[in-house]
Amino acid sequence: MLQNARVELKKEFFGIDKIIDEVCRVVESWVLFPEMQERPLVINLWGMTGVGKTALIKRLSELIGKAEMFFRFDMGDNSSNWTIRETLTDVLEKENSRPMILVFDEFQNASSTGKDERESRATRLVWDILDNGRFNSNTIRFSNFEKLQRLIYASQFMLSKGVTVKNGFVTSGMSIFRNYSVLKSSEFYRHAEKSYKHERGNKFPFVADSYLDDLLDFLWPKFKTEFEIREYLDTLNGTQTVDFLTEIFHKSITPKTFDCSKSVIFVIGNLDDAYSMSGNYNPDMSADDFHKESLKITRSDIKMVLSWSFRHEQIARLGNIHLVYPSLSSNAYKRIIEESLKKISRNYLNKHDMDFVFSKCIHEMIFAEGVTPAQGVRPIQSTINQLIVSNIGQVINQMSKLRKKPDKAVFDVCNETVVVNFMKGKVQCGSMKYDVDLENARLRKIKHDDNQAIVAVHEAGHAVIDIVLLKVIPDRILSRTADASVNGFVDVSKKPEFHSVSIIQNEIVSLFGGLAAEEIIFGHEHVTAGSGSDISQATRRATAMIRNRGMGSFPGMVNLPQPILNEGYLDLDGALNNEVKSLLQESYSAALKIITENQSLLLELASILNANACIDKEQIRQLLCTRFPHLSAQATGNSSSGFSYRHHLLRKCAAASTQNPSCSLNQMPAMVMNMEKTEKEIQPE
Repeated sequence: MLQNARVELKKEFFGIDKIIDEVCRVVESWVLFPEMQERPLVINLWGMTGVGKTALIKRLSELIGKAEMFFRFDMGDNSSNWTIRETLTDVLEKENSRPMILVFDEFQNASSTGKDERESRATRLVWDILDNGRFNSNTIRFSNFEKLQRLIYASQFMLSKGVTVKNGFVTSGMSIFRNYSVLKSSEFYRHAEKSYKHERGNKFPFVADSYLDDLLDFLWPKFKTEFEIREYLDTLNGTQTVDFLTEIFHKSITPKTFDCSKSVIFVIGNLDDAYSMSGNYNPDMSADDFHKESLKITRSDIKMVLSWSFRHEQIARLGNIHLVYPSLSSNAYKRIIEESLKKISRNYLNKHDMDFVFSKCIHEMIFAEGVTPAQGVRPIQSTINQLIVSNIGQVINQMSKLRKKPDKAVFDVCNETVVVNFMKGKVQCGSMKYDVDLENARLRKIKHDDNQAIVAVHEAGHAVIDIVLLKVIPDRILSRTADASVNGFVDVSKKPEFHSVSIIQNEIVSLFGGLAAEEIIFGHEHVTAGSGSDISQATRRATAMIRNRGMGSFPGMVNLPQPILNEGYLDLDGALNNEVKSLLQESYSAALKIITENQSLLLELASILNANACIDKEQIRQLLCTRFPHLSAQATGNSSSGFSYRHHLLRKCAAASTQNPSCSLNQMPAMVMNMEKTEKEIQPE
């Protein structure tokens, strides 16, 4: 059953096969032997929004036949304490220790640290359940306690005044009983009095029927109906009745322990802080770059981010099963679009006997308009609804006006218009079109104005530095984007694994590439303010190098002067500030030199970007091969400095073992020779 569920889930959810495999593997023991658990199985699912975390677990519960056990709670809901407690007590009241699938969704909202470290009652309840699966709760409403207590006091009072009871009915002291009943002014009681007068010939029950519904709350499941309670009360005298009610009261004020230890608990949350790219809403960012970055996130990263919102003992209660959802790749988005359109086609084929066919251009239009990598699937769904589903009504209406009923409608795109051709077999029997608002396409459209020229030169400048100095061919260079706040950017997906002095210095030079290009092409007096972000990044990196990371002349960390600061180095003479200034000036000079020496490449790239919104890696590679072959050979695609720390270490060890043959490193020379031989056999990328 679980294997079949695994196969079906992979047909319905795309880009998360590893997550599906891991979830199915982890829950297998629970599915087979839930009664063997002594504590709940806690599985944490973390990811960006819209990647299918909650939907996956809900669908899994359906496929393994446990949908009736599935209970989802939104931790962002202010009423979650009431919802969780009421739902679980209602379920477990009838069958304690029942295996369930509990989902605590939007768990990032259960934060317990910050300005207000007080936990809500809902949060405390959840942490109790996560700890050992058990929580205490009193299922009786306070108003019912109050009613029962008043009933006990009233019964004791009437017995003390001479009222006697036999088999549940008042046998003497009737005037006292009747007077007390009038003082109570209970409409329900007076109704019961008339009923019993009629049916039982002036016989009055000591405990009125108006109390039976409340007593049932206390006595369930020992008594399952009000009639059973009445039958039992009809066997008691007055003292026995008071003792019975008092016993009920004392048992009920003791909270009952409810057991969720046989359950599986899914903790689901959006941890945007773990995904460094999650705040970038530019639709032109590469989904594949996002995907690759997300694959680097580890369990330790997740726990670190959790520590910013939760206490250490709480993180411990979440256990060690942390499954990290990757951001969706471009292929995953394409499959989602394809499957969504197929579903629309199947629905209308069944309802209207009409086959909807969507061209490749329709798929590309939805991808271009709907994919924002930082936001997952939801923008795609709304885009499909906006561009396709919301217009199907007029398509069906137009189809009904045709003389011959078509059996197929083919959707295609022409500029900002969707064209629908109605087909009967291979013969077209009609057509229609409707306009669509393609906002992203409109924003990406080349304008052939001064701004386009500025961005073309600026981004070409960055690309030249990347190619010449970093020896990297960019994946894409964009001079127009769908993000109104970003005119263009250079997309380089291959990043260095670590940052050495030389790599950081080269990256600072690259950040000055746009400014240097504007300076050389337009002149200093026409340089624009578009380099502000680049300069800010360059300054932060240079400052961090010199003042905080020991990469300058001072191997320490610099602090700012503070009245209470008693330790730490203060750059009071400004020597390190001057070092930062010199590094920035030298980097800008280096950028100017590279741009000047490679002005032909700059102008070639700028010319293409001035006429086109984007140039991709293959186009850049072709340009280099035909016009700048010397640069093509240098651009290896590796942004590192070419220095291998491991190889350097092995060579040092080999040298040391040669000087001291008795050293334990005497096998190192052979290892280095084999390593170098292997390297020569490997073709460059």
